[in-house]
Amino acid sequence: IGFAIPVDQVQPFIAAVEAGTASQSAATANPRFDRDPEPVAIGGPTIEGRLDESSAVLPDGSFFNSYVFQGQSGQRVAIEMDSDELNPYLILLSPTGREFQIQDNDSGGDANARLLAELPYSGEYIVLANAFAEGEAGQYRLRILPEGGQAAAPASPGEYILTTEGLLGSDNPTLADGSRYQEYSFQGQAGQEIRITLESPDFDTYVFIGDADRNILADNDDISAENLNSELVFTLPQTGLYYVVVNAYDHTGQGRYQLTVEEISQSTTDEG
Repeated sequence: IGFAIPVDQVQPFIAAVEAGTASQSAATANPRFDRDPEPVAIGGPTIEGRLDESSAVLPDGSFFNSYVFQGQSGQRVAIEMDSDELNPYLILLSPTGREFQIQDNDSGGDANARLLAELPYSGEYIVLANAFAEGEAGQYRLRILPEGGQAAAPASPGEYILTTEGLLGSDNPTLADGSRYQEYSFQGQAGQEIRITLESPDFDTYVFIGDADRNILADNDDISAENLNSELVFTLPQTGLYYVVVNAYDHTGQGRYQLTVEEISQSTTDEG
């Protein structure tokens, strides 16, 4: 996949995946979602798959196969995709109507993909096993593994709530100042203290966190005068959905980034 899916497009995108409707030709600009997600289980066997002309197609012309699994709120999972024949790309989506997405290209090393996520809701999640480039085909292996202990356990201090790598480019949406951005979301607890870190070797980063109504709660440009990466520490005021926005400082910013959301301390209700 050569573009990012904005959060406000996640629900219609998932609906198209589930409905199985659109063009039969990967050569057209139309996406194709005519294959139902294949049921899989966390901790199940490695999936051997192939991306080619028989796969579903995203709007950028890249092939994908979709998988669905059951997850529990607070459950931590690792999703890994590797291939000797193509550049893997992973996308994790929630089909419940509540937006949640994580994308990853090469956290697995050697251009393989790996996602670590704490699931914010109980229900079904869709994994898209995707190729990075248009028309890229080949064999791949996919694994969905439990990560970090018991299924429904909340994150402990020092553990990641969200970690992902991505790319800001011409296909990302822009803010009023022309700077590119990408949204992510997570479920937080009142009183939970978190650290959000956004790093990039390619551009001057800017990060901010918003509540479920997209009111900006905190933001950060530079860690210091010498460090143009971004970091903020924030205590969540209430239990619910939060948005983290990966942003470039100005309209020229684009390139690779790494985002982490880490719990520093649990809420007082968790500790009791």
